[in-house]
Amino acid sequence: IALGGTSVTKGKESLLIPLHTKIINPSLVKRCPHRSEIQSIVLADAESLGYLLLGSVDSYGHLIVSKLDVSGEDIDRLTYSALPPDNGIGEGSWSGLCFSPNQIAMAAVARSFCKTIDIFDQDMHIRKLRPLWDPTSITFLQNGVNGDQNSLLAITEGSQLTMWDLRMKENGGCVHRISGTPGDTLYSVCSSSTGNIAVGGVDRTVTIYDPRRLAAIIIS
Repeated sequence: IALGGTSVTKGKESLLIPLHTKIINPSLVKRCPHRSEIQSIVLADAESLGYLLLGSVDSYGHLIVSKLDVSGEDIDRLTYSALPPDNGIGEGSWSGLCFSPNQIAMAAVARSFCKTIDIFDQDMHIRKLRPLWDPTSITFLQNGVNGDQNSLLAITEGSQLTMWDLRMKENGGCVHRISGTPGDTLYSVCSSSTGNIAVGGVDRTVTIYDPRRLAAIIIS
């Protein structure tokens, strides 16, 4: 999609107006046989390996990953899929996906209705995390505490922000739990290259935490 020379247009009450653009170089991913609606997609750039990683997960937790050539010429380099241990039975719900920034083959898949986080190494299931509440967003920390960025996962569940260490067995792997105002559900979480974690949700504010001090440093 060509976006050069464009700017964001705002309408009444600062509502963003959709931009009409033109697709100039489409690529078709042929092998993406989800049996239900896609809930999350992630496009990760593995620069050192020379390819892009496209991951998608549907409402039953079915994960499909495709390796894409950065030039777009070889779209079908490799595709693999992974099912959760229960094969995705039961009711479908929101599902989330993220890749580890430092170990690109590792992916975390969240399933809201089942209250589970499944960790995969490519198509191999290696661990299951069980949050107390429905997960709404997940991310691997880009710069972990004490150099353990490969194993730290941040999850929003209900009104809480939780941090999980995949190397730990105690408490199911949960190492920190920060509670917000009851009823103010959090819906989004992300981390910066410095390790700070930002969350936002129902209360329409963004809070940034320093995981080393487990304290809010900015509320906006």
